[in-house]
Amino acid sequence: MEKRFEWNYIIIPVITIVTWLSNRFMIQDNLEWYHASVNIPFFAPPKTLITIAWIIIYILSTIAALLVWNTFERSMRFWLIISLFLTNAFLNFLFCYLFFQQHITGLQSVLGAGFLALTTYLLIFLSWPESRMVASLLIPYALWTTYATVVMIGVWMIN
Repeated sequence: MEKRFEWNYIIIPVITIVTWLSNRFMIQDNLEWYHASVNIPFFAPPKTLITIAWIIIYILSTIAALLVWNTFERSMRFWLIISLFLTNAFLNFLFCYLFFQQHITGLQSVLGAGFLALTTYLLIFLSWPESRMVASLLIPYALWTTYATVVMIGVWMIN
């Protein structure tokens, strides 16, 4: 039996890589502003931890999205989860754009991080009945974005 090529094994990782690269360039171009102009709360993570955390999150999220695409029944829940993955990628980009590109350290950045966390929790909640594996792969992302939201609240308050 011949197995046909599945484009999702290319498209889903490409979406992840494009999100990561666009965010990386926005962040990289604005590190001087971040270190020179932003008061950072004492509980903010060091740059190395941020990099490692996001690499792990992007890998786990890509695996979760592939599992959803390849194993979930094409129902309303499936399309909602896929829509949330895409919304989450957009919010991830939007947060980096607002904070690093536009230098917005106020409520908009807190809301950007908060909505990113919210969509991640919704992904976990909606995936859980179908696959505890998918939901579990997204838990580090939810925890990290919750932490990032708290850090953004700290940035907002002290700047």
